[in-house]
Amino acid sequence: MTRKADNVGQRTRRLWTLASVLFLVLAGCETANNPVSHLLGESDRVVTGSTSAISTRESAIASTTKWAKAWQKRPGDAATSLRYAASLRSLGSNSKALAVLREAAMKNPNNKTLLTEYGKQLAVMGQLQSAQEMLQKAMALGDPDWKLLSAQGTVLDKMGYQERAREYYASALKASPNQPDVLNNLGMSYALSGKLKEAESALRRAFSQQGASARTRQNLALVLGLSGRFDEAREIASADLPKAQVEANMAYLKRMMSQRDMWSAVKKANREGS
Repeated sequence: MTRKADNVGQRTRRLWTLASVLFLVLAGCETANNPVSHLLGESDRVVTGSTSAISTRESAIASTTKWAKAWQKRPGDAATSLRYAASLRSLGSNSKALAVLREAAMKNPNNKTLLTEYGKQLAVMGQLQSAQEMLQKAMALGDPDWKLLSAQGTVLDKMGYQERAREYYASALKASPNQPDVLNNLGMSYALSGKLKEAESALRRAFSQQGASARTRQNLALVLGLSGRFDEAREIASADLPKAQVEANMAYLKRMMSQRDMWSAVKKANREGS
């Protein structure tokens, strides 16, 4: 590997670590169990302790109980397994969701939707090589939709192959133009490469689309913060989070940027990557 390639790899790893940690803070998440959820298209989280959070969790528990009973009657059934796994994920039971999808995938090897979800769950659990192989199996079944293409892109992003990942996002956008979830992933892929201008552009496109999620807004706030534009980041983050949380996030972001000369590293990566 050349020195230039080494430098690019080190720069990407620095940005990856920073972006992973800071997304959790800007998103108001209470744990750091899944630092790459912004790239996986997972459901938006809610502020812990809020009335909506309590209501959402109660609903998720009820749904999981319902689908657990259905799954026990028909273990391995594709449709039931998909719904049960989704309910488990909403409660943070990722290991159980993986087990449910694994069993279903073994019994339904030609179900593209099931293989896609299993591949995505493997990625959530950090089993990236297995995730990529499973998604390739799903694509081999023919006519991959934008969700499958985007999922493959996210796995490649997490493996450090940002340019290859963006090829999949481009294909996903051809299949579903201006799809906000894909634009979100594209934006974060650029951010991981240190290309903050391109990241902002993609995230603003996602932000402008109907159906854009809170996750997209918080990712845009993150990228603006990484660019040093804290006032803009604060304004956008305030759409989903209480003022006290936003201020705490901005303070944390500034502290992180000042540590170990991280601010200079990000600015250098932005200049060289754009």
